[in-house]
Amino acid sequence: FNMKKKAFLCSSFAPGFHPFEGGTKEEITSILGETYDFVTITDQFKEMTLEDMGQYDCLMFYSAPFWGMKGDSDFVANLLEYIATGGSFMIMHIISTGAIPETAQVVGGGFRMHPPFNKYKLYPEPPCEHPILEGIEPFELYDEMHQVYLEQSLNKTVLLCINNDNGRPHDAKHQDIYAKNSGNGVELAWCNEFGKGRIVYACPGHNAESYRNPMLRKFLANCGKWLAREI
Repeated sequence: FNMKKKAFLCSSFAPGFHPFEGGTKEEITSILGETYDFVTITDQFKEMTLEDMGQYDCLMFYSAPFWGMKGDSDFVANLLEYIATGGSFMIMHIISTGAIPETAQVVGGGFRMHPPFNKYKLYPEPPCEHPILEGIEPFELYDEMHQVYLEQSLNKTVLLCINNDNGRPHDAKHQDIYAKNSGNGVELAWCNEFGKGRIVYACPGHNAESYRNPMLRKFLANCGKWLAREI
């Protein structure tokens, strides 16, 4: 008897841009497969109707190309209604919904920039006791981390940060966008609710190798369970 939730997973399949086929897709579906059946995996989403969205318990987007979309598009209106009426929405790696003001305000931010790949130490945001962080310990990850514009007024729960003392770029051409030694944490993952729906944003996970990190896998699996209202 199959009690799994139904998920829609979308990414960009453009060659050379955050490769999805050949590893990343398999890792994501493996991590979240305990909770979800991935009914649809595609690079097409802009024509989705509210009825289309309603077939799924969760819409998941890994590095999907929201750029160029407008807030008055049917897709954006449908997405916001889908979430507000109880749907779950997960953004992985690039928070590209931030290019649209209407979704940036709901999801909590938008992509700004990133330095080159580097080794970072990620840590749960204290004193948060959110169920997603159950069993999550600080861990190191060699990955591409993003600085984002934040919607400060949104009542979101920060889940993961990196310490600003990490993240020095490999070469002088790139500024240290993490304000080294500032003492501030850089928010890399959070969750929030909008209407009756639930939202998760998680930056860590640029490629298949990143998604093989055991602690990141546990964290994302917990995210999936929270979105499914299992924890």
